[in-house]
Amino acid sequence: MEALTGDDEESSEEDGITSKDLAAAVKKVRGKINIIKTRSLLKAKRRAVSKNKDYTEMVESLEKKGIAVNKESLATRVKNMRRIDDLEEA
Repeated sequence: MEALTGDDEESSEEDGITSKDLAAAVKKVRGKINIIKTRSLLKAKRRAVSKNKDYTEMVESLEKKGIAVNKESLATRVKNMRRIDDLEEA
């Protein structure tokens, strides 16, 4: 490979492209790449996280906070799918 010399710079200037123009183009492209990367990171943070908790997890977390939990009354508030057959059997 040949090293860049003063002749190469002159020839590129003759073509209408200078090293300053090339540096500005590279800076612009790098800026656009950084914008795309930032958007990607922000998109990951915008995703919804499910807040549904399991009954046992909820009881454990409340007990860790020091809240007295009535497990029987709390268990009746948990929504369970009930079918007609289940209701007829009871």
